[in-house]
Amino acid sequence: MTTDLSRLPPDLRKRLNDELQRGERLLYLGRPSNKATIAGEIPTLLFALFWCSVTIPFLIMSWGPLLGFTLPLKGKPPGREMTWFIAIFMIPFVAIGVGLLASVLHSIRRGFKTLHVVTDSRILNIFGGRKAKVESYSGQLLNFVKRTESRNGRGHLEIAYGVERDSDGDPRPATTHWRGIPDVKRAEMAVLDLMRRRGGDRR
Repeated sequence: MTTDLSRLPPDLRKRLNDELQRGERLLYLGRPSNKATIAGEIPTLLFALFWCSVTIPFLIMSWGPLLGFTLPLKGKPPGREMTWFIAIFMIPFVAIGVGLLASVLHSIRRGFKTLHVVTDSRILNIFGGRKAKVESYSGQLLNFVKRTESRNGRGHLEIAYGVERDSDGDPRPATTHWRGIPDVKRAEMAVLDLMRRRGGDRR
């Protein structure tokens, strides 16, 4: 299995060593490719850019008269009260777009410092950076795994670890996604092996 710690950045290697428990055996580790990390955020990025392209011009036009400059608009301009209302009304919409952009950039940056791990007892998502975060799922919680593989051996895993409710209250699998990881087939085999062994523990 892919367990080469020497290729990890020092901060992620330290995070992993601190997280592993005594006697816990490492079966697989892999980092998502930068390309896959960016590709996964493209839909949200495009929507955020479109949202900002619509709301920011409206914000500029609404605040123009209040800041002492006017823009060439057709028709009679609105009254001062309406101008203030529109100017203030547009602020939350612009904030939503800016927040989406910031969220996308944060997700991409976090993806560059992400490590996915399979041990003989659980799977882990380790996120480096200033605010480190670790997600840990016991092998006993895992339900299924789906694999998508490209020609170079990289690919995506969707791993189900429980059940959650959607907005309508209907149950759906709770999943974690590993995108663009190396040796994805080996990662899948490690997860399946973990599920088999932990399933045997339950019996």
